[in-house]
Amino acid sequence: MNFLQILTGVSGYNIARLTTGVQRAVAEVIGTSSKQIIVEPGVENEKWREAGHIAMMIQVLSNNSEEADMILATIPLPLFTTTMRKQLHDQGFSDVDIHSTVKPRLEKHRVDYSEGFDGGEYNSEMDITLEGDHSDALESGETGDNVSELIRSKEFTNVPTPRRAPSRMFGDTFKIKYEPQANDSFVVEGSNRTVSAMIDGVYVQQPPMKNQTDYPTFVRLSMQAERDPMVMWFYPKRRCWMLGPRTTVGTDDARAIVKCNVKHPYEILKCLPKPTWFDWHMETQGFQPSLHFTFRLAQPNEIQHFRPDKVQVTGRVGYNRAMNGVYTRGKKPHRGKFYYKHAEQDFKIRWFQNVHKPGGKWVIDWRVGLEDDNVGAAVIKEDQPEPWMCATGWRVYDARIKQKNKWIIDRGVKISPYRGADGGGLFD
Repeated sequence: MNFLQILTGVSGYNIARLTTGVQRAVAEVIGTSSKQIIVEPGVENEKWREAGHIAMMIQVLSNNSEEADMILATIPLPLFTTTMRKQLHDQGFSDVDIHSTVKPRLEKHRVDYSEGFDGGEYNSEMDITLEGDHSDALESGETGDNVSELIRSKEFTNVPTPRRAPSRMFGDTFKIKYEPQANDSFVVEGSNRTVSAMIDGVYVQQPPMKNQTDYPTFVRLSMQAERDPMVMWFYPKRRCWMLGPRTTVGTDDARAIVKCNVKHPYEILKCLPKPTWFDWHMETQGFQPSLHFTFRLAQPNEIQHFRPDKVQVTGRVGYNRAMNGVYTRGKKPHRGKFYYKHAEQDFKIRWFQNVHKPGGKWVIDWRVGLEDDNVGAAVIKEDQPEPWMCATGWRVYDARIKQKNKWIIDRGVKISPYRGADGGGLFD
């Protein structure tokens, strides 16, 4: 049985000691041995940790169906939360409180894999990305609603909504019809000097999700881990294309906005009347027209710089250490994103797309061939255009550890862009 509990007031406490305390508290409350309780900190969130919050993933082992049913009914009760709080206070965690408890679920464990097995299927339903992890890159006020004033202004409303002009009006310029696809790269450039370093760059078109609108989304590439990357999306409520940190998607909070009702921002350049982008100015704390703001197709040299052909996995020690090494990008995307193949082993880094809900996970798979399933030697539940942008920590399968759950977070495992031995190795 698995359930998730969010704790508050954990600042100043040793996390390993707190994890043991939660294990003892659960065992005491449900009346079982602490050996039947497995507790692991959930996916870390820097801002939540700074605020004193943490998620604990709790697993209760039982081979008795009646006992399991009893525990399943007990965990959601207010009395369980009250007693857990008291147990933690009795252990010396006087400031710790229970914020919430996610409804538990039963799960039948498979027989342990042999020591030589390199991976398995990872059920990441209990992994969470805690809300509130907003980008600090571009603060635009405390309201989270910085576009309303602009949208009400005459400068914005008096301009008719631009639409794509008939292709014949462009002569030979657009004779060759280009159909944008998932994983294509585009460039945003020309924003004002106060935000250009954070907005301008190469953006990758993301694979479509089930039940998604017809409008694609785009994520800005970074050469390092990025918790809250810049995203461009279409906002039907305003009939505008918007750009801002991913945590602002679907809100009236943006860093750049253009009034243009086209299916793809690539078509904005072909619209009449010419659309005007407005971007956020850090010094004036307001939007201003940005006459040079452009969204265009990326050139091969730009793609090569921001999306190198090789990555390197480092830091794994012990079981599954064979995943370390240099990987080369495959020729075509797999399930909407590019994959990477190990230079010496069968390991591949590939994207697994959820079928019935948004998102998915990056998987390091040890098997021969290119699979489509949720099986691998390491996984990370982050929807990033490239695996090196993942920031929350890889979970690695370790058959040698003496517990039912063989998946452990290994903070040492890193994936980085790689230029090759002749190019100086890893990107700075």
